[in-house]
Amino acid sequence: MMRYGSKTYNNREKAAFTSLTRYGVKVPIQYKPIGNKAHHKYTFHDIKFDSSYDLAYYIWLSDNHIEFEYNPNVQFEYMFDGEIHYYNPDFKVGDKLIELKGRQFFRDKNVNGPMVNPYNHSLDALYEAKHQCMIANKVEIITDCSEYEQYVAETYGKDYIASFRNKKKIWKER
Repeated sequence: MMRYGSKTYNNREKAAFTSLTRYGVKVPIQYKPIGNKAHHKYTFHDIKFDSSYDLAYYIWLSDNHIEFEYNPNVQFEYMFDGEIHYYNPDFKVGDKLIELKGRQFFRDKNVNGPMVNPYNHSLDALYEAKHQCMIANKVEIITDCSEYEQYVAETYGKDYIASFRNKKKIWKER
């Protein structure tokens, strides 16, 4: 059933306009003060990270005095199933946009194949549409972060990254 003309019970165009007006971005979670309140797996120097790859790469770039932005204010639109979706790369390093993705996000772990959602295969087509957006916008996809993880382990210890992992909140029923 569609309500108010939307499968998700909201008006995406109006929501995007409101978000642009209030926060300067089309999706509120992309506004750093709001995005920082969302659940993330790691927190390092008050910065939220979604993956150990992101954190290891961030530390490596910082330690090597390479100029970069984490979660840069760069957004691309892409269409999927007749709806507009948005994609933001993980890093901007110099003039390059970088996305870090483990091999599990590619069919049969083949980085030259289509992107998939390893946790919910019903979303595979959406992930591939996002992948095509990355390719069209010349985003470099790094799938092997072992160099950065090894650097962090050798420099700070093998459990350094894990020490920044956020603990899940467990709600007790009353």
